[in-house]
Amino acid sequence: IDITNNSFLKPYLEDKDITDISFNGTDLRVQHNKKGRFIPAEQPKEDEVLSLAKRLADHSNKGFNNSKPILDLAYGNLRMNFVGDIVSPYGTTLAARSSRPALAIDDLTSITNEKVATLLDLLVKSEVGIAICGRTGTGKTEVLKKLMGSTDDSKKICLIEDTMDSHLKTLYPNKDINSYRVLLDKDRPEQTKVSYMDAVETGLRNNPDYLMISEIRNGDATEGLLEAALTDHAVMTSLHASEASGIVSRMISLYKTVRDKDEVLLGKDIVKNIPIGLHMVCEEKKGYVRYLKELVEFTGFDAEKGVQWNSIFKTRKEYDEKTQKYSKVYEYGSLSENLLNKLKDKEIYHLLPDEFKRKNLPLTA
Repeated sequence: IDITNNSFLKPYLEDKDITDISFNGTDLRVQHNKKGRFIPAEQPKEDEVLSLAKRLADHSNKGFNNSKPILDLAYGNLRMNFVGDIVSPYGTTLAARSSRPALAIDDLTSITNEKVATLLDLLVKSEVGIAICGRTGTGKTEVLKKLMGSTDDSKKICLIEDTMDSHLKTLYPNKDINSYRVLLDKDRPEQTKVSYMDAVETGLRNNPDYLMISEIRNGDATEGLLEAALTDHAVMTSLHASEASGIVSRMISLYKTVRDKDEVLLGKDIVKNIPIGLHMVCEEKKGYVRYLKELVEFTGFDAEKGVQWNSIFKTRKEYDEKTQKYSKVYEYGSLSENLLNKLKDKEIYHLLPDEFKRKNLPLTA
């Protein structure tokens, strides 16, 4: 909109490689897909950030003052959050994320090796549930977007998100995609809100093969995702968790904020219907590098041990004392008979690399 295009944000919004812009009350920093995070030479004053927040609030008929010091906005491909100085005493803060209808990941081999890229493609085609975890900025949504490209064009996809960040219909015009947005703004009248469960129930009426919730951050979204999975639909999502093996416990804690269900039964439902977990990480080394750190298969859940899982792929670092250099080491594990049978049912088992059919020794990248 004109307000942002005529502000200090303009040059950053025009750079297609910039995804995140933040102002911490004193300094502006940007996140660049190739350069990583850096501080631009030109810096706005705090009153410019405050002025932008107030103009956007007025444009949206929202308040931004001491009574309402937190402002959340979404315009097209841009989402913004402002926090006023009554909450942020060192100055008004800004967090802006720009999403564009483009694939930041051209090929899965840019985040992992060819064997694992093939495995991911086959897992999507076999219609198993997949959850991707990692910190903000590790590329979870971008991996989801790329994985959806592995679906057959004859399959129907239902996409649900709170802000239109994925752009699947634009990226994949030949695919049959229903794209829905939940309406949960704090200022929206209760009777006009559309929850994740509302969107999931609507999506399931359209007979999808895949249902994707771009990110689960609350119990409503988690409940909706599991509802779709329990009705034998292939589901995909992303969430914040510190490691792949922690995905199930994170989902349980989110779910139980809205529903009181026996934890063991809930855990069993999750591992049975969403058996694959991915952990994405990023590091700033000669630019900004995102990669797949681990892929696990959840195999069970009980009261004594909690979630059980097997590591199917893992990237770890080794240090050579002689060369004083670090190198990546890849470790492989085998899929369960259950998943191997799913690949056979889809008649794609023959495409699976041997590394995932038997136990393997670590290989140097």
